Amino acid sequence: FKIGQRIEQALLTCSLLRSNLVFRQESSTEYILLEDLLILTESLHTYRVRYRAAPSYLPVLHLLLLDPGNPRSIRYQTRK
Repeated sequence: FKIGQRIEQALLTCSLLRSNLVFRQESSTEYILLEDLLILTESLHTYRVRYRAAPSYLPVLHLLLLDPGNPRSIRYQTRK
């Protein structure tokens, strides 16, 4: 049961990243897009605590893809 939830969460995060981060946007649009992405993945609070800065591409990607301490990251969801 848990493995199915983890797979669904990882797939959802991949889909959100793929559909929202394909093209570079103007800075005002980029900020809104990245913040909305963090909200959708329930990671906005974690991002603010860890980075204490406005959302930008590399930290958001790290948090959502590779961060082993973020329960919403793909790495966390696919660990054994």
